[in-house]
Amino acid sequence: MVTLTLVRAICLLFGIAHWAAAAAATLQSSRFDTPPAQDPAAAPNSARSYLRTGGDRLNGGQFEEAAAAFRQALQLEPDLAAAHLGLGLAYTRLGKHQQALDAFQQAARLSPRDPRSHVQVGLALERIGHHEDAIAACRRALALVAADADALYCVGWASSGQQRWADAIDAFQQVVAIRRDDAAARLGIGIAASHLGRDAVAMEAFKAALALDPGLVEAHLGLGSIYGNLDRWDEALESLSRAAALAPGNRDAHYSLAKALGRRARHEEALEQYKQTVLLAPMDAEARFRLGLTLVDLHRPADAVGAFSEAIRLRPGYAAAMFNLALAYHALGNTPDARDVQRRLAAIDANLSGQLELLLGK
Repeated sequence: MVTLTLVRAICLLFGIAHWAAAAAATLQSSRFDTPPAQDPAAAPNSARSYLRTGGDRLNGGQFEEAAAAFRQALQLEPDLAAAHLGLGLAYTRLGKHQQALDAFQQAARLSPRDPRSHVQVGLALERIGHHEDAIAACRRALALVAADADALYCVGWASSGQQRWADAIDAFQQVVAIRRDDAAARLGIGIAASHLGRDAVAMEAFKAALALDPGLVEAHLGLGSIYGNLDRWDEALESLSRAAALAPGNRDAHYSLAKALGRRARHEEALEQYKQTVLLAPMDAEARFRLGLTLVDLHRPADAVGAFSEAIRLRPGYAAAMFNLALAYHALGNTPDARDVQRRLAAIDANLSGQLELLLGK
């Protein structure tokens, strides 16, 4: 059994906002409806013309240009709610979450009956960790449109941010009832269910998400984690290999694949995946530690010394790494350094130090 499931590990490392930000592009309210070309208010160099330009740039993935166009629209018409909304969406895609929140709040103030603005306020609050305020904003949208899928989706992610997993599942299930082809909502169900230990529900949700979107890396990762929890390592390897292939720059994909390969005693392949993890996350002490353990499995204690030492440098007082560093020194016949590490470990974890003393001998 893995020490920490992948889904839980990802949430701890990056927060639920990481998932919400990645999935927010699926929301209908994240797409900008540009004014029609024949709109008489959209004369050249008017606020409405810049609004249309901003929408076209936003929908085309040109986020800096979109933000510039929306700002030009607001210079001409400061109370144009749609331009504030569009500017917030552009800032969101640029990772400028506080500026996005400010823009969305302006849009909501100017157009309080538009649920889209309240949804985006909620998602923006979630991204900066204000979970309770995020839920309140999402519920304001629901008060306007009781069955608004985007507002329910927002409640789901905000509830996840507060680790209110049952509430998250309920919200995401309501989204699915409205939009049966919503892969991101099914992903949310899978994440929440995994935290509740409901592996069967999580597995079904991840599979449903992948049936709708085979390229959804997070669902492959979650499914691989569930298979690992069930000791179904061949299936875990298949899911995690797909995740790593789809997202070669994803640290979690390589790290989890390495752990699964290790469980199948495929240590050389695991070593390569840990090396890739370290390249992607050079400050990751846990990855360095796992790299060291794999080198020990490959009977390379001299190289393991370097990996364990680096893990300790990155995380001073890392007891497990110190324990294994001393054993690596011992395997090399370097008793003085092994004893020195054992003495330092005694000040951190007396129990581990005692075990190590027995292994090193008197």
